[in-house]
Amino acid sequence: MCFSAISSFSASIIIGGIGVSTVKKTTAKKDTFFASIPIIFAIQQICEGFIWLSFSHLSFAEFQTFFTYAFLFFAWSVWPALLPFSLYTMEENDQRKKLIYYLFIIGLGIGIGSVYTLYSGQPFAYISSFHIDYALASPQSNNAFVSMYEIFYVLCTLAPMFISTVKNMKVFGILNVMALCISYVFFTNSIPSTWCFFAAILSGCIYWIIVKAHSLSTKTVHI
Repeated sequence: MCFSAISSFSASIIIGGIGVSTVKKTTAKKDTFFASIPIIFAIQQICEGFIWLSFSHLSFAEFQTFFTYAFLFFAWSVWPALLPFSLYTMEENDQRKKLIYYLFIIGLGIGIGSVYTLYSGQPFAYISSFHIDYALASPQSNNAFVSMYEIFYVLCTLAPMFISTVKNMKVFGILNVMALCISYVFFTNSIPSTWCFFAAILSGCIYWIIVKAHSLSTKTVHI
């Protein structure tokens, strides 16, 4: 997270525990990808925890580049593809499933393109105003392309939550939109770090969604 190593590691333990509980609550294979999201967020937060340690402990300094690439791989490549895919597998309405599928394809393209950016851009982490910022040693020169990338990234990660017919998914989407707005207004230069942290914390809602879905399916069976 963008405040300290303790925050990142503490969040990873809590979120990881929630993630394990969520997966255990999952009764349908189609929900597995969505249920596993907190676990993946926990791994990402561990990566940023080690980035923090690399600034204050020389023994971790040599691993800073590895953990920076790992954190950004999750932030830039995994989420725009995994989030729409996880909702695609859960969706039962054919028309909405198709819309989410298209967003998944776009997100997959964004994720693959981001792998190239990680390779060519040589990203690095640095501390600024008590939080971690990320920058490219070789910045992308096409500002219009970067803007389009950001728009489609947000579209792929947030829109499926509002398209989905899964109960309470829109609440999850609203909370994530609020987290993005807070990150943009108050932590403009560290959005990848801050939004990922807020989203990681909010991933606790996934447990609630899965439990509610399980409860609903159980009632349906009994009826």
